[in-house]
Parts: sequence; C-alpha cells; structure tokens
Amino acid sequence: MNEPCFIDTNILMYAVGGEHPLKKSCQEIIKKIFDRSIYAVTNTEVFQEIAYRYWSLKKWKLARQILDDYEMLFDEILPIEKKHLKLYYHLLETMPQLSPRDAIHLAVMQTNNITHIYTTDAAFKKIPHIKVLL
Repeated sequence: MNEPCFIDTNILMYAVGGEHPLKKSCQEIIKKIFDRSIYAVTNTEVFQEIAYRYWSLKKWKLARQILDDYEMLFDEILPIEKKHLKLYYHLLETMPQLSPRDAIHLAVMQTNNITHIYTTDAAFKKIPHIKVLL
C-alpha cells in the first residue's frame, strides 16, 4: 500500500506484549511494515505512550529496546505541533467518543491528509472519513 497508514499505539503494544487474542494479527502488521508492504507513519505521542507504560511498570530497559526498534520501523514519525492544537481541541469538543490520545492522533492525521489507520480502537470506526484497518 502506497498510501500512508497511521499506526496506533495499541498495534505496537499488542505485538510485543503478553498473550492476547490480538497479538498475532498485530505482529503480522509489524511484519508488513518491516517488509515495506505498509507505508507506516505515526506521531511522537505514540512513542510517549509506550515509554510511559513501560516506565510506569519500571521496565525502562525493555522500553528503550522496543522504542529503538520501532523508531527504525517507521517511514515517518510526525511531530505534534502548535498547528494541531486548535483541531485537537475541536475534536475533543465535538467527538465525545474520542479519548484525548485518540483526538491528538486524529488531529495529526487530518493535518497530514492521512485517512487510513491500523488500530484496535473502535472509536475510529465512528469517524466517516477514516478507514480502520486490522
């Protein structure tokens, strides 16, 4: 797929986490990214989410290994900038199904004309112009 696809945190976490019904499908997505079958983009918030989770579990060494591996995996890691904030706030005000993390991802996606997302988060399925992949 040549179209950029946003990769949500949950795909990455399930792929490296413990046993879970979604683990295998998330690992397959990672393999497709590695093989360059998927043009994978994400944002810096995804890396912060992973870092925070492992840091809170006192597993920073493991976090660092995972973060380094994932950094190399992506075609693009988009920043979160001032220009995203007004859209972010608007999304939070108008789409109550979105968590703050989902809303910042969506703001970055919309600003960068990204319409496809790999996620296990059902909230994105309710957004008409977004195609959820898994």
